[in-house]
Amino acid sequence: MSKTFTLPAKINKSNVMQYLDKINSFAKSTSEQVLIDCSEVMDIDSAGIALLLDLSNNKSQQCSLVNFSNSIINLCNLYQIKFTST
Repeated sequence: MSKTFTLPAKINKSNVMQYLDKINSFAKSTSEQVLIDCSEVMDIDSAGIALLLDLSNNKSQQCSLVNFSNSIINLCNLYQIKFTST
């Protein structure tokens, strides 16, 4: 089983730490795998991409990124970042 945490429409330097704390709390509250749903993200900057990279590289949290929005895909293409499936 898994639980889903949906990211908001806006992830940038003004709220990245707030959402990192929320995701960490959410992940600690369950023993199930956490799916981070990225489908709602429309406004993302490099700080938001850094958050996603941190989450995708932190295997101890059992988090998986799913449903990348076009905004995320476009910015990742610009920075030549490729997320791998977990």
